[in-house]
Amino acid sequence: MSSGNVHTPYMDEICPGLFLGCRAAVTSEEGRQALAEHAVTHVLSVEGDRPKLGSLDLKHKFVRVNDMPDVDIMKHFEECFSFIDEALTSGKVIVHCLMGVSRSSTIVIAYLMHRDKITFREAYDIVREQHPMAEPNYGFMDLLHLFEAMGCQFSSTNRLYRQHRLGQMAESIQAGQEVPKEVIAADPLERASDQTEITYKCRRCRRAIFLDLSVLSHITGEGQRSFQWHKQSHPLSQGVSSPPSDTMDPSASCTSLFVEPVKWMEPLMIGRLDGKLSCPKCNARLGSFNWSGLRCSCGAWVTPAFQIHRNRVDKVAHQQQTTPQTS
Repeated sequence: MSSGNVHTPYMDEICPGLFLGCRAAVTSEEGRQALAEHAVTHVLSVEGDRPKLGSLDLKHKFVRVNDMPDVDIMKHFEECFSFIDEALTSGKVIVHCLMGVSRSSTIVIAYLMHRDKITFREAYDIVREQHPMAEPNYGFMDLLHLFEAMGCQFSSTNRLYRQHRLGQMAESIQAGQEVPKEVIAADPLERASDQTEITYKCRRCRRAIFLDLSVLSHITGEGQRSFQWHKQSHPLSQGVSSPPSDTMDPSASCTSLFVEPVKWMEPLMIGRLDGKLSCPKCNARLGSFNWSGLRCSCGAWVTPAFQIHRNRVDKVAHQQQTTPQTS
């Protein structure tokens, strides 16, 4: 440990003004004395239950997060970063969870990645040097690798993040959970016209079917693939290729496109794990969906799969419509 940083039984200083610790750091008498002694002004609690701070007169933010591998802690990054930034402009902050091992260390590692534009490994090593017990659970580890691939900037519209969320939901949906609204892309007809958007239209009736932003990539010929992120296959894995551009297009060897579920598909998915996908306007057959997966012509097994045959749609580079299309 660095001799220049503060270390107490319940918290460790990771970098000037930023502490990482456990719940006892803010609830025990000894912990509170240390907070006062080292002029900590803000508390960020990342727990399943709000800690009882009693008379502790510090600015407090509580973020409810359970320490489970399938929990999406990344969606809380922005609010946590803002709170930490605010604290460090005029004071000091402790980030804590129950034991100071997984949730709080995930937030601090992500914060260093974001602020200092460093890799996961660099941030992880910095935190572990000062707080050796830091160890995000394997699901949070995967999300930190994903965060790195996203450029250490969170956006719910980021293609990699959307692919991760879709893959994460596949198992739950197969178990009977309803499809959450956040993994369903907007119907192109319900979006405001954008002259820069690339749109795929039904070849028969020209109805807009989905945007290029909804196209998901997969590694060609790699056997079983899922859109869920896994750090074990670098840089991307389980069906996700390299960080995509805004006009990413799957391999030409693939006769199909795999897309996010789009709002017009909802009636076709009710109570079903698989089925046909037909144009909502002319009813022309476009493809199939299966939450357990489908095989691409390249050989990859993609899970979940919303598969559109390339020869049933046309790619339109610039959507220029003067009047709204009707379903």
